[in-house]
Amino acid sequence: MLDWARLAVEVAESPDVRSLSHAHLGNACRVAGRFTEARQQLDLAGQFQKQPDSLLLEFRASLLENTGVFEQALACLRTAGRLRAADGDVNGQAKILAKKGVVLTESGHHPEAAQTYREALELVQCDPDVGRAAIHGLAHTLARSGQPHRALAVLREGRPLLDQGDILFQLRVTWLFGRIAMVCGDDLLALDSLEAAHQGFAREGLLFETCLTALDLAVHHARTGRPMVAHQILDPVPELLFQLGVSADAEIAATVRSLVEGEITQALVHLDRLMSSVENRPRH
Repeated sequence: MLDWARLAVEVAESPDVRSLSHAHLGNACRVAGRFTEARQQLDLAGQFQKQPDSLLLEFRASLLENTGVFEQALACLRTAGRLRAADGDVNGQAKILAKKGVVLTESGHHPEAAQTYREALELVQCDPDVGRAAIHGLAHTLARSGQPHRALAVLREGRPLLDQGDILFQLRVTWLFGRIAMVCGDDLLALDSLEAAHQGFAREGLLFETCLTALDLAVHHARTGRPMVAHQILDPVPELLFQLGVSADAEIAATVRSLVEGEITQALVHLDRLMSSVENRPRH
């Protein structure tokens, strides 16, 4: 994916094509967990544009959500939604609603997120990818809001459509099944799903997701009485996340690693760093 995106940048000639190629390269970098390079490429894409473009705004919103800058992400999506509406693109509007649901979920606004996903499902006309994203997102936000059994029911009911997604989407669904099953106490489903998602992301070369699924898998092993296995899985994760530039996730992973090792004092150090990074994050 990255190689093809880089090739497109090299051969692009007109400003419009160059903007589009840099935008897709930026998004490919984001998917690969290379957030600094993703930001650089999206900024370059914007330099070739004479007016705002909804696709670039959506890519930028996804990057901002990944790095925890939620208000800016929502602002990008609001603008992108207006552009899609002006073009009469109903499926595009539904897609943006699904993306907005992700940001609302990650920023802790779960009732608003669930409503946004339902609006996306009502609006979407002929884009199964948007339908799949909305079902996945609705299950995620229900689980995050303390309704894991309802979330599991949503996933199971939507399974025929979810199973038609591409490999990356399938891995995300499997990951979500594992996380929800862990909360519901279904240890076998949790273990099978988390292992499958972790190994799948690793095969696809997606380091960020590989690290996060390792964290979930380690937590599951620790809570089911396998601390040594948890330590083995988790040991390299904090440093890898720091290298990717996602310090908050890195501090969380380091905290869990210290707890698994029985290092309570060191865990508190990492928690202090995490709280400091959240408190000092610029407000936009």
